[in-house]
Amino acid sequence: MANNQMISGELLVAGKDEIEIELQHGRPDAVIVEFRKHPQHIPCNPQQDRLEWEIHHRHGKFVLLIKWNVVGTREVIWVVSF
Repeated sequence: MANNQMISGELLVAGKDEIEIELQHGRPDAVIVEFRKHPQHIPCNPQQDRLEWEIHHRHGKFVLLIKWNVVGTREVIWVVSF
């Protein structure tokens, strides 16, 4: 049986920005980054809201880079499996 490890998190994002998350367990096997459904009272425009992610190898470590550009406020969930 494989010794699978997983890390995850949630972000509340607004405007246009990005974040880097250092992955301490090496190269990931799978990555999921997506918008979570949001309450109706938070303004958003799904046609304009953008979410992107990339894995970088920097200084011997892997980094998850998450970029967003949203109207209003959105919640982002991310899951990384090793």
